[in-house]
Order: sequence, then structure tokens, then C-alpha cells
Amino acid sequence: MIDRTLETKTASFKLVGDWNFSRRDELQVTLRPAESADEVLLDFSEVTFIDASVLGCLTRLRDCVLERNRPGTIRIIAASRSIRRIFELCHLDTLLGLSKSMNAARIGTKFVKSPVRPI
Repeated sequence: MIDRTLETKTASFKLVGDWNFSRRDELQVTLRPAESADEVLLDFSEVTFIDASVLGCLTRLRDCVLERNRPGTIRIIAASRSIRRIFELCHLDTLLGLSKSMNAARIGTKFVKSPVRPI
């Protein structure tokens, strides 16, 4: 039997530029709609810098998705080598589904692009 009442809601975002503590509030506001999603796709391919505040926002987002008592996933579908390394060092690559073989072009998903702002 297939339950057709279940719908999967996907939220997709593409972040660009440097993301640090000074942009934490902006990131939280940007990601807020994803809190009710079943699947969150994050494209970090054009992110040049992140700090611990970004990692905190992402783990908080994951907690919000899981608190709804429905299976939910957060996946980083693309990231530069240096950004990927940060996730690996913090052991968040597996937790956030960072796949070495995936990239945004192969997904074919439209993303909300966050503007680059000088710091």
C-alpha cells in the first residue's frame, strides 16, 4: 500500500561568498523556511569561507528538522575542497550528507541564491 497523503517538501539554497559570525543572523533568516522541510539541499560550491557559527546554524537546522518527528535530511550537495575539509575535520560531512560525487549541476534543482556582501 502506498500512502499518497505524504508529501515531501524540499528546500534548496545556494550560498555565495564568505559566511562568518557577522552574517549569522542573515544565515538563520535565510534558512528559516527550511526548518519545516523534509529535505534540505545546500549548495556551497561558491562559498569561500565559513566559521563555527555556520556549523552551529547547520546543526541547529538539522535539530529543527528532526524535532518534527518525521524523517528529514540535510545535504550539502557541492562544496570547494577547503570548505569540504572543514566539514570533514568537524565530522559533519557524514551528518550533513556531504557527498564527494554529487554536484549542483547533476541535481538540476533551482536554488535560492544569497547575495555576496562585502565584509
